[in-house]
Amino acid sequence: MAARLADALVATDFADDETQADGRTLGEMRALLAARLATLPPAAAVGVQELDAEGREWLVAEFLGAPEAAGLLSEPAAVTVCHSLIAYRCDYGDGDPLRWSPTLAGLCLLDHFPVKVCLDEPDLPLVPDVLAAWVTFSAQRRHLPEAALGRILDVIDSCREDFPVTMGDVSRYSPAKRAAMNRLAQGIDLTDDEAWAAVGR
Repeated sequence: MAARLADALVATDFADDETQADGRTLGEMRALLAARLATLPPAAAVGVQELDAEGREWLVAEFLGAPEAAGLLSEPAAVTVCHSLIAYRCDYGDGDPLRWSPTLAGLCLLDHFPVKVCLDEPDLPLVPDVLAAWVTFSAQRRHLPEAALGRILDVIDSCREDFPVTMGDVSRYSPAKRAAMNRLAQGIDLTDDEAWAAVGR
């Protein structure tokens, strides 16, 4: 059920938003369906093989070697952002990191990152740029129509101003993000297992 609803939502995300049923616009109905879908277990994408760590590294490397990422190669945080985008689609979505829509892009920036992802403040402006490049990269491989890609990029641009604000809203942090941010404030390297263990003692 979750998979079929997710497919329908992605499809209607590109439809004419003036369509009405029972006095409601498609956008309003889609928001209601998305809220209901969020209460179900994550949808599993049919025919999409789960990406393991090696597969994710390979996909990030392919992206960074593609023309769409040409302006990001000098940004050390780009790799971290890419892995967060993959996690959003694979761990909290339907399992397909190359499948995007306007709604998915907006939720990624204004919901997923603020709630779950830890980033240094100087790296925040990079996130919409990486997402825009990633979506363009994905669109090329999925043969997404240019008009559909344009709608996703428009949503990303519309979120740029609100994104750093939502990222700074501490009340939205998940418990795991709160813990990680506290460790970062203490100068603890989150990749250092020994340091984490020492804090726990």
